[in-house]
Amino acid sequence: MNSLYLFFLGVLITFGVSSQNQQGNLLVLGRSHKVYSNILNENRTYYIYLPEGYGDNTEKKYAVVYLLDANINFHSYTGIQHMLSRGRMGRGIVPEMIVVGIVNTNRIRDFTPTRAKKLPEKFRSNNKMLEDGGGLEKFLSFIKKELRPIINKSYNTNGNNTLIGHSLGGLATVYTLMHHPKLFSHYLAIDPSFWWDDEMILRIAPEKLKNSDFSNTKFFFTSANHNNKMDGAVTLKSLLEDVAPKGLFWDYKYYENENHGSVIIPSEYDGLKFLFRD
Repeated sequence: MNSLYLFFLGVLITFGVSSQNQQGNLLVLGRSHKVYSNILNENRTYYIYLPEGYGDNTEKKYAVVYLLDANINFHSYTGIQHMLSRGRMGRGIVPEMIVVGIVNTNRIRDFTPTRAKKLPEKFRSNNKMLEDGGGLEKFLSFIKKELRPIINKSYNTNGNNTLIGHSLGGLATVYTLMHHPKLFSHYLAIDPSFWWDDEMILRIAPEKLKNSDFSNTKFFFTSANHNNKMDGAVTLKSLLEDVAPKGLFWDYKYYENENHGSVIIPSEYDGLKFLFRD
């Protein structure tokens, strides 16, 4: 078990007479754990963030956020959640939650539901995307059968679970909503890769949206500005408006001034506020 640390280092200050390096205290952001997955046949690393004051009240139960691409998104997401959950006078905009950040080993394999037969032109030189795709169902089984039982046994959880993913992780989030809507209660899909496998997720969406049980489920998805194109996001938005899935509380936001990378932080901020507002 290793601690994840953010180091505040003293700056070199020169007053014309002398200078001195000062090292500040360590600020612990979370903990890193490993578990061997029999389903995936490999070791998986996950990060744990606990709310401020966790453990002070042993009777208090917490919702859990499962964050994909944690090696990239853990830092920004936990900071946003921390600020939104604090608020004034102890009344935050969102509840205090435990965060489980899942670190990647092969994101193409884990986040794609099918093996794509072809790729968009900008990805065609990456044959690995064709070779590795199609492992999402196994990855979801790992979360459900191996990782979540560990989290529920180790921490004070209340059964409320959120899934957050960006890009291919966003595709995985939308797929999970449609195929396994009861696996999580809240879904945040950030600029999902709808293009995967000739937009397969949009082809199956009409039937899934009509026939799946979305009771007590919330869904927020976003898209960035891709040269003034919103790709499949507008198609999904139209489907949701036309079908009006019973029990699904959803919203969508387009960020005209953000690109595929910069859209993550505003999406996390707006998504949390939507998913957990009263």
